[in-house]
Amino acid sequence: MLTSNLLLVVVLVLVVVGIITTVKRKQEFRIRLQSRARRRVEKQLDDAEDERQRQTVTSPFIDRLHGNLDLARDLAIADGANRRAVQCPKPTV
Repeated sequence: MLTSNLLLVVVLVLVVVGIITTVKRKQEFRIRLQSRARRRVEKQLDDAEDERQRQTVTSPFIDRLHGNLDLARDLAIADGANRRAVQCPKPTV
């Protein structure tokens, strides 16, 4: 009788230890997942911030290129207006 009670207590202790170990592993796994998710979101935020800064900062080259395009457009409009103003008269037959 004493050995069966002792065996029952040992089995009960092993079951309790197994449950505690399982719960602890689940908690550790959840913490790892949360840490991974937090790092991923932080990286996405950093990437978004870098992209925003890249889009707001204009370089002198881009400003110069934009000015050249405006000048070229203005010259093309002026050239087209000059061509229309200096058209040759149509020959009369």
